[in-house]
Amino acid sequence: MSGASFSENGSSLRRVLVLAGGGAKGAYAFGCMLAFARAKIRFKAVAGTSVGALNAILWSTNSMSSGIALWRSISFSSVYPVRFCDPRQHSRTFIRLFAAVYVFCRLLWAKWQGTPTPGQSLFRALLALMFWFPLPFCLIQSPKDEIGHIVRDTLILALWLWICWMGLDGNFKRKMILLAVTIPSYLMFLGDRLMDFAGHFILSRWLDRLVVGLLLALVVLCCLAAFLILSSLFALDKSVLASSKLRESISNVISRSRFYVPAFVTIARERDVFDPDSPRWQTNEVDQYGVPQEGCLWYPETVRTWQPIYVDLTRIATEDAIQCCLASAAIPFGIVPPIKLGQQTYVDGGTADNCPVYPFLNRDDVDEIFMVLLSPYKSDDAALQAAGATVKEWQERKRQTEVAEFPIPKSVYGGVIDAPSHKRNRPPTVLPYSTPKPFPVCIPFYPSTSLGNFMSGTLNFSGLFATRSICRGYADTRLRLQNLGYWPLTKPL
Repeated sequence: MSGASFSENGSSLRRVLVLAGGGAKGAYAFGCMLAFARAKIRFKAVAGTSVGALNAILWSTNSMSSGIALWRSISFSSVYPVRFCDPRQHSRTFIRLFAAVYVFCRLLWAKWQGTPTPGQSLFRALLALMFWFPLPFCLIQSPKDEIGHIVRDTLILALWLWICWMGLDGNFKRKMILLAVTIPSYLMFLGDRLMDFAGHFILSRWLDRLVVGLLLALVVLCCLAAFLILSSLFALDKSVLASSKLRESISNVISRSRFYVPAFVTIARERDVFDPDSPRWQTNEVDQYGVPQEGCLWYPETVRTWQPIYVDLTRIATEDAIQCCLASAAIPFGIVPPIKLGQQTYVDGGTADNCPVYPFLNRDDVDEIFMVLLSPYKSDDAALQAAGATVKEWQERKRQTEVAEFPIPKSVYGGVIDAPSHKRNRPPTVLPYSTPKPFPVCIPFYPSTSLGNFMSGTLNFSGLFATRSICRGYADTRLRLQNLGYWPLTKPL
C-alpha cells in the first residue's frame, strides 16, 4: 500500500465530508448525503470507514441514484451471506445463536493471542466468573474420592493460571513460558493422583505405570488435537459471513464510474509497537527469588495494537480500490474475513478510527468539515470529542501514529543496576505531544435518538430499516442545515 496513503501535499481542499462506520446504520448517513445534494453542497474530498467507505464511493463517483436503489433493496444475503449455516435449512434464531457463540470464542482466542479486542474488561469478568463460580462449592464440600480431589485441585490450578495470565497483560512469550512450566508439573501431579486411584483396582505395579502413562499420553494428545482444531477453526479465513456479494456491489459502482472528487477509506492492521515514554523490558534470567541475574539479556516488551491507514482510492488501481473498500468493511474476530493486500492483512478501519477526521484537521487548505456520525450525543461538543475532532484527541492520535513508526529497540545485556530504564515519562518527552494548527470548522450531523444496537441496527440489513433510516437522516440533516443557514441557499465554496 505504499504511495496510497493520504498526502500532506494533496490537492487544495476547502470543505470535506467524513462518514463514520456503523453497518446498516449507514443508511442514515446516506439520507444525510441526499440532503447535502439537495442543498447543492459540494465537497472537495470525502472520507469514510466501513459502510462510510461505501457511501463515500457513491458520493465521489456521483452514483447517488444507484445508491438509492442499492440501499432500498438491501438484504443480509445481498451484503454478507452466511457461510457456516444454510439459511434455507436453519432458522434465523439458530444462525444468530451459532454466530454469537462462534464470535465470542473467536474473541477469546484473539485475547489469548494478545490481539486488542473490544470489551476487554467484560471478557475478563466473564472468564473470572467461569473459574470462580464452581470453586467455593469445591472448597466447602470436601471431596469423597480421588476423582473429586483431582477436580478440585484442577480448578485451583486453573484459578492460579488465570491470575498469572491476567498479570502478564498480553505478553504472548511469557504466557507460553508459563504454560510450558505449569502443564508438565500438573501432569506429574495428575499422574501421582491417577496412580493412587488405579492402585485400588489394578494389582500389578507395572500395569499401574502403563495405565498412567497411557492416560498422560492421552491427555497430551487431546490437548494437542484441541489446539490444532482450534487453530484451524479460528483461522483468519474462517468467518460467519462472506463478503462476496458486497464485492459485487462495490465493483459495479467503481468499475462503471469514475471518481469526481478524492475518496479516502480507512483500513486497519495489527502492529507491535514500543512506546519509548512507557518502556517495558523483561528478562527470563532470574534467580530463585525473582531477581535478575548480572549480565542477563533484556528484551523490549511490545504492545500489539490496531493501526489506521488512510487510502486515497483515486491514486491506486481499480482492483486495489475494490480490495481496500472490502478491507474497510471486514469486521474482524470471525464475523467477516479479512483482506490481504500484498504481504499485509487488513480489517475494518473501525477498529482503529471509526470516524476518519484526523487527516483533515491539521491542514491549511481545509476550511470546513462535515461529519456524519451514527450514534446520538447530548451535544455537539460530545459528538466532536467522540469523533476525535478536538485538540486532545488529535494529539493522542498524532502521537499514536509516531509511536507506531518508532523503531523497536534491540535486546541489551544488563543486571539489576544497569538494567534498561523502565521510567515512564508523564507528559511524554521522547515523543511529545504536537501542537496543531487552528482547526477548521467541524460540523457534526448525528441522530437525536439511537438507531439500534448491534443486532437491531448495525446488522439489520433490510430494505425497510434502510428506507426508514434514509428518511430520518434526510429530515434531520435538512433541519440542521436550515439552522446553519445552508438551506435552501448554500454558502459559496
